[in-house]
Amino acid sequence: MGPVNAETPRKPGRRVWGWIALSAGAVLYLVISSIGGTQLPYVNARELPELSDRRVRVAGKVAYGGIELDGPGDVSIRFGLIDEASETVLIEYTGVRPDAFREGAQAAVEGTYDAAGRVFHASLLQAKCPSKYEVGLAEPTRK
Repeated sequence: MGPVNAETPRKPGRRVWGWIALSAGAVLYLVISSIGGTQLPYVNARELPELSDRRVRVAGKVAYGGIELDGPGDVSIRFGLIDEASETVLIEYTGVRPDAFREGAQAAVEGTYDAAGRVFHASLLQAKCPSKYEVGLAEPTRK
């Protein structure tokens, strides 16, 4: 009887594990870089001229007496936004106004700053009304 030429099952070698590790690392890198790339920095009014034409975010309080509505349906507005350093930047926004947008409300805008015109062109406007979220004492019920 001659030798039997049966192949024994082989375990995955180092080369296979190397490719698996390399693929997992590439996927992890792509996930982390895509998450980091979507975050825009928050800046204040003083930093805007240095970042002209770069997409950034500015947050603050909508100035009193400064909301100008323009166009049909009030979809184009101009207003002053006071940042945390108490500096005001002029914002121009065209789009649907959030329900909570009003004078004195906290707001955040996203867009680009035009240094020549000294105006921030917002493509996104988010607003919240602090009084809507404050916890207050409930009125006593009468029976």
